[in-house]
Amino acid sequence: MQDNIEWITEKYDALSKGECAVADYAIAHLHDVVSMSVQELSEAAQVSVATVIRFCKKLGFDGYRSFCIRMAQGMNERVDYVMDLHEEGGNLEERVRRVLLANAETIQCTLEHMDYAMLNRAALAIYKSRHILFVGMGSSQMICQDATLRFLRVGKQAACYADPHAAIVAASHCTKEDTVIAVSHSGLTKEVYEMQRIAKERGATVIGITTYPAEHVGAISDLVLKTYTRESPLHKVAITSRTSQIAVIDALFLAVMNLNPDDAISSVNRVSDNIANMEGYIR
Repeated sequence: MQDNIEWITEKYDALSKGECAVADYAIAHLHDVVSMSVQELSEAAQVSVATVIRFCKKLGFDGYRSFCIRMAQGMNERVDYVMDLHEEGGNLEERVRRVLLANAETIQCTLEHMDYAMLNRAALAIYKSRHILFVGMGSSQMICQDATLRFLRVGKQAACYADPHAAIVAASHCTKEDTVIAVSHSGLTKEVYEMQRIAKERGATVIGITTYPAEHVGAISDLVLKTYTRESPLHKVAITSRTSQIAVIDALFLAVMNLNPDDAISSVNRVSDNIANMEGYIR
């Protein structure tokens, strides 16, 4: 049986704004929700009782009681690794263990659910592209920077801009020969969506990397590579979402290299030699 965080986040796309508030509260207070009345949960999540009931039904239950039973059955040691910092008796070793195990589980889940047909289509789009533009904000932007460097090493003309205005300038000059790769855990990042919209209007192929494909970033994308994580879209600290994004980028990078291994390896070796042969470089 899936643990409660993974179980709720898988269904997050189907929820309304109010229902998402219930989901976010449930994820952040797993142990408390099991013993709360429907009125208590509605007050804590600042929504109506009717919204809580609709939330339960969206998740496939006939009422609040059956939801609580499922929560109790799905409770295990994999509690949330960020929100439980005030838990009594918690120590650093145990909390670090939880974070690292959560990351390991994220990679395993990403591997098990990898859509290889979609991955290959995305790789082909990148391989045929003149330019690649990576777009993301916050922690996703750092993932984009790392991805840019990797693709540059195999000879792809890739770019990433920390300044969203600069990214919009770049997107404004995209053509049908270019590919934009948008990274957003929540799929709700306005700046990322706007860059995608502009690039798509210019004819570029748009690839989305997100945990929630039904949200804006996924919905506007031509191709979507799904990330898997136990974090809600509104999680305050990106940990497993970042791990899943890196795993998907790794898979995409390998898929592109696999289309022409000789050229890819030649490019990597040439870059490594140039770096090693820089004047004053210390071995």
